[in-house]
Order: sequence, then C-alpha cells, then structure tokens
Amino acid sequence: MKKLLSIVLCIVLAVSCMAFAAVTASADALPRYVVLALDVSYSMDSGSPVSRMDSQKSAAKSFCEKTLGSNGNKIAVVLFGSGASVLCDFTDDTALLSSKIDSIETNGATYFYDAFEKANEVLNQEAAKGVKFERNIVLCSDGTPLGGKSVKDYVYTKDDYSDYDNANAALKYVDENLRGNTKIYTIGFYQNMRSYDLDFAKTFMSDLSTEKSVIVDNGDDLVDAFDTTATAITSTETPDTPDPAANTSSTTSSNTSSASGNTSTAAVVNATNQISGKPVDTGDTTAASIVFVITLLAASSVAAVVSSRKKESE
Repeated sequence: MKKLLSIVLCIVLAVSCMAFAAVTASADALPRYVVLALDVSYSMDSGSPVSRMDSQKSAAKSFCEKTLGSNGNKIAVVLFGSGASVLCDFTDDTALLSSKIDSIETNGATYFYDAFEKANEVLNQEAAKGVKFERNIVLCSDGTPLGGKSVKDYVYTKDDYSDYDNANAALKYVDENLRGNTKIYTIGFYQNMRSYDLDFAKTFMSDLSTEKSVIVDNGDDLVDAFDTTATAITSTETPDTPDPAANTSSTTSSNTSSASGNTSTAAVVNATNQISGKPVDTGDTTAASIVFVITLLAASSVAAVVSSRKKESE
C-alpha cells in the first residue's frame, strides 16, 4: 500500500512540474517590444568633452545590441523635445537603429507627456496588427518636464517643482494609459543639476517607473545604465503576458500626495520592486492557474486510489 502511494505521489509531482515548465516556457517565448524614448531637448548639447547627446547615442546603440538578437525582440525609437516623433518603427535591424540614432539632432524643450503618448501610440499600432508581445518603454532624459500639456490638480504642487503641472500631465497619462499593461524603465542623466531640481527629478522618474529607475551623472555610467536596463528586459524572471491591444489603467485616485511629502502609488510600487529586486508582475496568472488545476486533479486521483485500496483491504 505504501509503495503504491509513493508511486502515485511521484507521478503527481512529475505531472505538476511538467505542466509548470510548459506554461513558463510559453511565457518566456513572448518577444519583448521596446519603445526607446530619447530626450532631444537643447540641453542635451551640453557636456564636455563629450556632449550629453553623444553619450546618449552611444548608450542607446549599446542597448539595442544587447536587447536584440534573441526571442524575436524588437525596438522602436521615439524622440521627444518640444513634442514627440517616431525616429524608427519596430525593427530588429541593429544597423538601421544605429544609423537612425546617429542622425539625432537636438530640438526644443522637454515634453514628457508627448513622449509617453507617442510611445503608447507606437505600441498600440503594433498590437493592432495582431502581434503578441511584452510591452516596454525605456525613457532617458537629462531634465525635468518643461512645457507641453498641463494638469494642475494631481500628485505634484507648485511647492514641489516650478513646472509641476507639466509633470502632473505626464504622470497622469502614465497612470491612466500605461500602468498595468506596460513595463516602464526610466534613466535620468543629470549632470550639474541643482540640488533642488535634482531631488524632484529623482522622485518624478521613480514615480513614472513600473520597474527600476536609474540615475547617473556622467556619460560612462549612462552606458552602464542602459546595459543594466537591457539585461532586466531580456532576462525577466516572471514575464508578463498582457493583452497588447488593451490599455488597462490602474486606479489613480490614491495618487494624491506630493513629491515633498508622502509618495504616490507609483512610487510605492517602484520602491517595493527595487527592494525585492524583481520586476512588477502586473497580470498574467494563467500558469499558476493551470498548475493548480492539474495538481488538484492529480491529488483527487491519489485520494481515489487510497480509498479504493482501503476498501479492498477491508
């Protein structure tokens, strides 16, 4: 009796492990599509002997090389200054991406809202083709929101930052349109920024992110920041499988605190994520559900066998 029970339990365990491996492999096979949003504001011309723009170009090209080449991953590039535009649609051609990135020139202010709106538009257009992929946005900037869409009544106030209304507009757009179905990584490249502005810049970038926010102050570290982000995207331990056509938004009514006081919901999520060292799992529980059902059925079989053997012995 004990021997039979042991055999059945081994079978249950084996079946459960095989089912989990199968669904996990299926999730891992989902390609990562990344919109690389690069700051082209005039301040990116600053820096010596290498300008911030040249440092960003080198880091962005390195990011493309490390992100592409496996699993069907693709990258699109969006530029934002006084507005936003698509430099390159989704592709896995590193030579094309490198050429496009080398052609970037500075232009205008820093419209964060436009950057996220354009990135979301590019992702949605690709999803409309019926492609299944994991949605990612990587945004790099050397500054804080300046100009563009304005929202006064949200997370930030004039006590936090002079152009708080532009920051509110960007964060509100992310909360309502991207948080929950898109992984967002931010990279702040803050050379010689005043301490007052730097404090807000760090908070703002953290609030925007669903994943890790990286802050650097020199070009060499910028390359490392992009490389680290590429590794995080391509080596995700628990990849999400959101519906790429969906724009599921999370509740934003709890985002009522200021940057100088309590943190917003976005910041809490990001802080928890950084402590755990793992990406935010925003949705798909299919794997766990399948494994649970299979295990439950197998356990029922064990119970039936035990009951049958018990009756025979009686």
